Amino acid sequence: MGENVHKPWLQGRAVVVLCAVLVCLAVAAQVPWTQSAAVLPRRLALHLLTVGVLLHAARRPRWGAVALVAGALGAWWTVTWRLGESPWWGAPRWLDGLVALVLLSSVAGGRLPRRFLLVPLMALGGAGALLGLVQQWVDLPWLLQATRPAAFFVSRAVAGEFVAASLLLAVGFLLGRGRPWALVLVGVQVAFLVSTRSRTGWAVAAVGLLWMGWHLDGPRRHSLAAVVGLSAGLAVLFTPGPRLAWQAPNPYADSLGSLSRLELSGRWVTWRNTWALVMDHPGLGVGPGGFSGVYPAYHRAVVRDEAFSAGQQIEEPHHELLRVAVESGLPGVGLVLLLGGVLLRGVPRRPGRRTAALLGAGGALVLSSCVSLTFVAPPTLLLATCVAGLLARTRSHRRFRGRPVGVSLAAASLLGLVLWMDVPLTRASIAWRKGEEAAARGLLRSATEGLSEAMAQARDVAVHARLAEVSFLAGDMNRCVQVARGGLHHLPRSTRLLFLLGECEAARGNTAAAREAHARGLRLLPDNPHALWGLARLGSGEERVRLLLQAREALEVEASLLPSTHAWREREQLQRLSQEVEAALAGPHAE
Repeated sequence: MGENVHKPWLQGRAVVVLCAVLVCLAVAAQVPWTQSAAVLPRRLALHLLTVGVLLHAARRPRWGAVALVAGALGAWWTVTWRLGESPWWGAPRWLDGLVALVLLSSVAGGRLPRRFLLVPLMALGGAGALLGLVQQWVDLPWLLQATRPAAFFVSRAVAGEFVAASLLLAVGFLLGRGRPWALVLVGVQVAFLVSTRSRTGWAVAAVGLLWMGWHLDGPRRHSLAAVVGLSAGLAVLFTPGPRLAWQAPNPYADSLGSLSRLELSGRWVTWRNTWALVMDHPGLGVGPGGFSGVYPAYHRAVVRDEAFSAGQQIEEPHHELLRVAVESGLPGVGLVLLLGGVLLRGVPRRPGRRTAALLGAGGALVLSSCVSLTFVAPPTLLLATCVAGLLARTRSHRRFRGRPVGVSLAAASLLGLVLWMDVPLTRASIAWRKGEEAAARGLLRSATEGLSEAMAQARDVAVHARLAEVSFLAGDMNRCVQVARGGLHHLPRSTRLLFLLGECEAARGNTAAAREAHARGLRLLPDNPHALWGLARLGSGEERVRLLLQAREALEVEASLLPSTHAWREREQLQRLSQEVEAALAGPHAE
């Protein structure tokens, strides 16, 4: 009994076990009714985990500079959300950021044992790596990402980043004598990283392993080198597997060459245009989640961004610090950098092996965030937040104790926010999935009902576009126009909604409104083949022929911009539209 006096966490075993379970769900949840890449069950688990950790920290709360700076950043984040371009659209992103800051402060100021956070995270990294290797040969239909080596992660890139950071944690915390299974865990993760062909994962894992090798003793260093060399060699020999959709004649040589040339898939252009956006909104930014709604007006601000087209829209800048500048302005960037400085201030000058592992994992995620969506995807956001919070514990600073009642009230308030946001989104996601299943079976009326229910609760303009499309197919032009205009109220620069509005207005016989909608779309994207085709059908004579020729040329450019390995649905749509344009040019009215 005497030992339990100094371990108050033992009194809340249920909370601790619940937190470990929620960690697993936040990373690995696979639910078939989720609709988008921002997987809702993962977000819900992350939010509930934060409430649980905050409640656990309420027993003996100890707050320091990390909590103060995180609180200031959360307050500024809330201001930019309320005054941003679209508070309705950006509310989920705002809540995710707020939850991450609360979790960071709770981990740093609480007494939750780090093994209850790190052990599940490292186990999930190993399990995801193993599944990612297996699914290259074996069909695993219960995985949402079953055709690419992503296991239960959101994407191949996120999988590479998470496993790279998990690998460094395993090396620092588990590698040692009497733990042969730790060598197996490290080997599986190395093999998976090699097989993903994730250039970001390769780069950060290589730098991180060198960092960890510097902080290991001789026997551990030799064991690590042997396991890494053997696993990488076997992965090169036996992967990629036959089920991968992106196989190439020389996959590893192509990826290594791309990495050596620092190819960024045109992201330099996106970043230059995004910086012009930041300079136009330096104070408050455009609010959380506002990038996708504003970037259509800036995709040619400095230089033409060929990655932005009618078939593929850029929803994120793929640079997290630049995203912070877009969403919360330069003051938000300053607060983020200040928070990072406060976290590093507590790190010893000569860190031990485990502290070096936390630094390596955190550094790997920060480096990845320079070219990726590291702090948007729930798995990597959770891992980065937990690592940062544990780093804040490495050295004791002057702290002040909070009142348990106040912290409990804060947890209750956060739970209320989570229920207010996530419960309607969950219902919307279920209804959306039912609507999509009905549309796939050709039941347009049932699809319209399901999508209408989803639109009433979802904070996503994509459901407006889908409902407008289904209403158009069902012949309900009045609903189509109403839904498209409602979506444009939240996202006025959506080229897809403008095209749908033009088509529905034309079908209703409202030619002037249809012309206006298509013209608005062309002002945003001058070579949009869909808008050109819509205007051509409304025109006549030489104007019609000119627009048809422009549409043909735009279709050729659009087809050349689509990725060759995926976007098959967009490619099929372009082929159908191209056939219609050629038929119109060959028709009797073409002069």
